[in-house]
Amino acid sequence: MNYPFLSKRSQVYSQLSMEILRNHITASDRVLDVGSGPGFVAQRIHEELGAEVQCLDVVDLNKTNFTMTLFDGENIPFEDNHFSVSLGLYMLHHARESAHLELLREMKRVTSSKIIISEDLAYNWFDRGLQKFHEIESKIDFKSDKLTFRSQSGWQQLFERVGLEISDVIDIPRKAAWWYPIRRCYFVLNS
Repeated sequence: MNYPFLSKRSQVYSQLSMEILRNHITASDRVLDVGSGPGFVAQRIHEELGAEVQCLDVVDLNKTNFTMTLFDGENIPFEDNHFSVSLGLYMLHHARESAHLELLREMKRVTSSKIIISEDLAYNWFDRGLQKFHEIESKIDFKSDKLTFRSQSGWQQLFERVGLEISDVIDIPRKAAWWYPIRRCYFVLNS
């Protein structure tokens, strides 16, 4: 698949993500990037931080030399505590809502230390309009199902249901990405 706009946008998001991730990942970490898309975050983590990274997604959009492992969106094909850090960057809203709990349980199962999740948040009608546009775009580009967005407290309640302790919440301002000026948040969770 060749999506040039997606690739350019993903490059920018990977740069924004690294500003957060470099404070939470070290060279000794073994990282799982769930919903890794084109793999640009994985590539940056490896190149800039020296960590070992594994890409995992439901479809192969990989634009890097990293090995992409495909999975069914719920059952992660790795052993317990195989990774020290797992990432779910802007991917949970793409997963079926009915799969959220199981996917998070699986991320917890394969992760020994921390899970970092980033998501778009809806605070008002403007945010919900942007999310609707994102849903239509995903339906056209990837034949996606309905996207599931939650408020910050909604995501936090979901993490708590899985037994994930929130150690840090990092707000990203709207101006971080001018083409999609929505509030975003990174959740750092203890596995």
